Amino acid sequence: MARYKNGPNGPFYGKVGSIVGSSWRGLPYIKSLPRESSKPATEKQTSTRSKFGYVSSWVSKFKPFTDVTLNHSPTKTAHNIAISLNIDLVTGEPGNFGITKEAVVLSDGILPQVEDLTITLEPG
Repeated sequence: MARYKNGPNGPFYGKVGSIVGSSWRGLPYIKSLPRESSKPATEKQTSTRSKFGYVSSWVSKFKPFTDVTLNHSPTKTAHNIAISLNIDLVTGEPGNFGITKEAVVLSDGILPQVEDLTITLEPG
């Protein structure tokens, strides 16, 4: 996949032969059509796909939160960042997956410093 800025005739959208022009988040892209494989998926590929699906569905439950706390990349969605931060926390075998909840990351980045902090002590 290639990204281009203002091609010879501006951005191109649609399909021309085996090339597809599209945009994502306002960035124009050119990509080729996917090739179909006649080989069956290996056991490891099937396991990895299952693991990815599990963490994707688990993280999607927190989407309203992660859209705010992880939305700091111009080229990745908050959902994809959440998956990449948590995919290694999946335990178990396909069909019986679990996740190490104590280590889950749902926010990332630098928090702004507190300004003009005052503390008031009240009786009682």
